[in-house]
Amino acid sequence: MIARLGGPDREANAHLIAAAPDLLGELKRMVEHFSAWANDHSDEATTETWAALYCARAALAKAEGSSHD
Repeated sequence: MIARLGGPDREANAHLIAAAPDLLGELKRMVEHFSAWANDHSDEATTETWAALYCARAALAKAEGSSHD
């Protein structure tokens, strides 16, 4: 199930769907920015930094209907 159209979450789901294009665009921008930062500052980038970038890329791939390797 992608989203339940009725019930108590109906309004929240509608807001999320409406915001999805903006959220997707901003997540792409953030991944680009933090990827560049992490590559330029690899001595400062933590395991959590790389894990967050990996998860964000996976979320982007899912949103775009592709696989993430």
